Amino acid sequence: MLMSGSDPIKVHGLNFSESLIQLKDIEHKNHYDYTKKHRHSYFELMLFEGGGGENLIDFENYEVKSHSCFIICPKQIHLLNRAPGSFGDVVQFSSSALISERLNGLVNEHLWFNKPALLFEEDEKQFTEVKTLIELIRKNHRGAFAEETQLSILQSILFNLLRQVMDDESTTKKSAVFTDFLNLLDKEIKNHHKVSFYAEQLHISEKQLTGLCKKHLGGTTLNIIHDKLITEIKRQLLHAALSHKEIAYDLGFDSPSSFNAFVKRRTGQTPGEIQEKLSKLGV
Repeated sequence: MLMSGSDPIKVHGLNFSESLIQLKDIEHKNHYDYTKKHRHSYFELMLFEGGGGENLIDFENYEVKSHSCFIICPKQIHLLNRAPGSFGDVVQFSSSALISERLNGLVNEHLWFNKPALLFEEDEKQFTEVKTLIELIRKNHRGAFAEETQLSILQSILFNLLRQVMDDESTTKKSAVFTDFLNLLDKEIKNHHKVSFYAEQLHISEKQLTGLCKKHLGGTTLNIIHDKLITEIKRQLLHAALSHKEIAYDLGFDSPSSFNAFVKRRTGQTPGEIQEKLSKLGV
């Protein structure tokens, strides 16, 4: 639980009740303070025709170049310091827009294999291809089967972009149970850190779950849980809205000392040392 008076990181959402896809200009004004580090519950595909500025996505600060494309996934820390002359398009969509099970798995793989948020840069040919498809989404916003058409085009864009940054080994088909595990872990990491919880929820044994984790990610279930926990800790330290004590309780640790010991054991650094390095990003 959070301490009273704390300022938890808000995950901003959008209303996708009318359409699962929203198209906007890079220059659009969000309904929240986008000039500070933030997170949102939806995906953003950013396509820059004119470059300029920096794009902070989780723990990487990217220079924004012309004819470039980024993907920002739900819950990632984000801050775009856009130069006045930069321009382009933003495609915003919810997880429900990933109607292909295979695409949903590919997106998970992109996150779990620590692939860069930058999908391409200074590539006018690829930019034109993606831009053309985005214009097709915009054109098909009305009429019979409009949503189905838009979603199909979005799947095509994402498949083509993501498969180019994934290697052959990581794009092997993952089992549905393993994909369910990654989705469950993303939802429950704050509340549950034990292998037994995830195995019970998936109705398989701990041994079976560990076998899947070793096959697809090369590590034990516990290691994957701990890696996910470290990622979330870094996101909260990067945002700097909470004290270390508040982060510890928010992420399910029973005391600040156990939180500090876990971070030091997993990273070789204290939370303060990590935060000092992260504070230099996006400024």
